[in-house]
Amino acid sequence: MGKYKIITFEEHYTCPEVSPDAPKATRLDKERIHWMDEQGVDVQVLSYGDGSPGERRGGAAVDLCRRANDSLADAMARYPGRLEGFATLPLDRPEAAVQELERCVKDLHFRGAALKATLGGGEFPDEIRFRPVFQKAAELGVPVLFHPSPVVSQVRMAYYSGESLHPMVSQVLSGPGMGWHYEAGVAVLRQILSGNLDRYPGLQLIVGHWGEMLPYYFERLDMVFRTLPPEKTGLTRDISQYCKEHVYVMPSGMFSEGGMSLAFRNCLELFGEDRILWSVDYPYRLQSPLPNVAQWMEALDLPEAQKEKITHRNGEKLLGLCQAKQEPKKSKKQ
Repeated sequence: MGKYKIITFEEHYTCPEVSPDAPKATRLDKERIHWMDEQGVDVQVLSYGDGSPGERRGGAAVDLCRRANDSLADAMARYPGRLEGFATLPLDRPEAAVQELERCVKDLHFRGAALKATLGGGEFPDEIRFRPVFQKAAELGVPVLFHPSPVVSQVRMAYYSGESLHPMVSQVLSGPGMGWHYEAGVAVLRQILSGNLDRYPGLQLIVGHWGEMLPYYFERLDMVFRTLPPEKTGLTRDISQYCKEHVYVMPSGMFSEGGMSLAFRNCLELFGEDRILWSVDYPYRLQSPLPNVAQWMEALDLPEAQKEKITHRNGEKLLGLCQAKQEPKKSKKQ
């Protein structure tokens, strides 16, 4: 292990029962632990990867999410202290999602929940019918991670498709090229503008890719929404202030060998050292060369106290890992 304890968020897994054709690298096995050891990563906080059952609609999602969560709980028991979990929730069935979140936190000792920016490229999670899920997260004192998802179909057709673009180009542009990130940033903005962060003041959100465009528009967002009457917006603070009090940001593997990136510096200045977590986006970023995580962190030109916060102390505080930890229970397959 490296000089600093390193906790990474937005790391992914799949369950063979749910996603039998998923890449082997997404499995919860010794190869993952071996990679963590090589990289100096002490703890991965895991959420479901591509093909998440939480994106599905209908009653079948309820059982599939439960299976996925049980699979992760079993892995946490096999590798205590190395793996932590974010619950996969059947958002299309909000009552079941609330029950599953409570089960995962109270019985399986998960540390939060992970949702996609939209439900299967459709509804955003701030819709009124989903409010009980965020209320429960706030009651349990656990964060909600927003992960990019397929863009809303009408937006994909209007903005990212057309005769001038090859279908493969269109697909990448609407996804990791740009579309995903705008979509995730809008999902966070909608949590603010819908009143959820005032309605549930303890709610904490996590977003990747250095804030999914948001920090670059703080000045603009604050300016334009100040022009609207407060009785119309319901806002009690500037957009930037909501983000600084309710949102954690992380790199999602977007860091380079050339030292601290401009995005990192921007987030450090705008969000502050207490609001930055670390993440690699395992295993999806492994397709592109990444610097050794521990060595990169050690080489950063930052005060030691800041490095410790970013590598693990912020994560420990957010997830309650500073407290005496109970051993995860072995899940019982239904």
